Amino acid sequence: MYAFWCYEFWHSAWNIFDFVVVGIGLLTTFHVASSGPLNLLRMMRAFRIFRLFKRVKSLKKIMKSLAQAVPGVVNAFVIILLVQSVYAMLAVEFWSTYGEGGFFINENGAEVELVTNRGQDFGFEYFGNYPKAMYTLFQVMTGESWSEAIARPLLHTPSSFVNFATSLYFVSYQMLCATVLINVV
Repeated sequence: MYAFWCYEFWHSAWNIFDFVVVGIGLLTTFHVASSGPLNLLRMMRAFRIFRLFKRVKSLKKIMKSLAQAVPGVVNAFVIILLVQSVYAMLAVEFWSTYGEGGFFINENGAEVELVTNRGQDFGFEYFGNYPKAMYTLFQVMTGESWSEAIARPLLHTPSSFVNFATSLYFVSYQMLCATVLINVV
């Protein structure tokens, strides 16, 4: 082993990984390096469990199948991203200014306060720009209290056509993304 300068040891990526993890552990144990990023790198020890995938045949088979499924899953994610992007652009156009001034007029003509918990106008916080709209629609897609927090305030305008169009928007988005496309993935 020593005649070849531990070639077999250094040839294995897992052995190099172990060497780095142990080296970082020694540096922090002897206070050679201060706390900070090196302490975080010590958590890499948890990834040693992945060595089992090489040794246990059934785990290796599962990992191989997952690796082969990745291209199809990426394609499905791209489709979800495209559909969600279209809906996000529409949401910014429709509702980025909704509730400006901290209130909106409901179907009875009454002025209702509409300020979020963070003190921002409703439309600006949820649909103010493209990234905000994307995150809001992700929240809608996962079903995380979207109906009461996001959709309900938009459904109570004086115009029945706007209310219908808003409900059509959210129902079609929910059916397309949350029901159909997520199940494809």
